[in-house]
Amino acid sequence: MNLCPISYEPCGNEKYSLKGLKKLSQKLTMLQDFPYTAEEQRQEAASRADKMSIQGLQPKLSADSMLRRVYSRLLIGEDITF
Repeated sequence: MNLCPISYEPCGNEKYSLKGLKKLSQKLTMLQDFPYTAEEQRQEAASRADKMSIQGLQPKLSADSMLRRVYSRLLIGEDITF
């Protein structure tokens, strides 16, 4: 006998109880396992990360990080233009 990981109720031979599924969504009647391993999920996320954008969100560039970049370029002798 299995215990539902959502509701912790006995669910017979099923992986999830109906009550547990209803806690996720009233219309949900079954739930299939995700077909990727944890490592495959990380690889998929990494491959899509540079293609994703969130509207209105830009990477933060602080003055401190800008000064570090300029300083490191000065140390190696690169020409710096703004």
